Amino acid sequence: MIEVEILEKMELLEKKLEYDFARKDLLRLAITHSSFANESEQKMEDNDRLEYLGDAVLDLLVGEAAYRSYPDFSSGKLTKLRAALVNMNELADVARDMHLGPCLLLGIGEQRSGGDEKDSLLSSAFESVMGAVFLDGGLDPVREMVYRMFNQRLHFHAERLETGDYKSTLQEICVSRHLGRPHYVTIDRKGPDHDTIFTVECRLGEEPFTSGEGRSIKMAEQAAAREAYIKLIREQDGE
Repeated sequence: MIEVEILEKMELLEKKLEYDFARKDLLRLAITHSSFANESEQKMEDNDRLEYLGDAVLDLLVGEAAYRSYPDFSSGKLTKLRAALVNMNELADVARDMHLGPCLLLGIGEQRSGGDEKDSLLSSAFESVMGAVFLDGGLDPVREMVYRMFNQRLHFHAERLETGDYKSTLQEICVSRHLGRPHYVTIDRKGPDHDTIFTVECRLGEEPFTSGEGRSIKMAEQAAAREAYIKLIREQDGE
């Protein structure tokens, strides 16, 4: 890739970010994937370290946005809200919204395999860019970007947490992670007709994933979906 093409990618990304870097070297580093660096004839750093920094910055500022936007949310609910926003699939979607993929420097093999559309690559690159903006201009410009890029998503996920419609939320997460659509099987019914307790399993594929109880099948399904949602979020966070 010739230098003029790299500069064009950098200029395009600055326009999409609505931010002009004082240190262009940080911007260049942020869009340099390891595949590109490895194929370079000269020794070159990739954006891996910036990704680490950007992840921490996003955790802080998305958490702050949630805290300020929803003063009535408990710490537990704020944690769930942040987790619904700062994860590979959501960040990849944000990266697609701003057309980050075409701005990245990728190796030939990664280009041929459609690397600029891979969730893992896009989310990592987005974190790298946020890390670069932080180093270049501090928290304020990243905060502005977070509020601009995440505002609609923040309210969407908060509404889901408020309504308790975990079946819909779980289905969206499962589809985005290519886990298939969850389905529900009633496995038990206890008590008299006027005071029945239903037990429902939430299954991913053919395997039971979680279960829930309720005084109606719908309530039991929601309880099972809620447990599945929490389990997936904890697995994502490595808990």
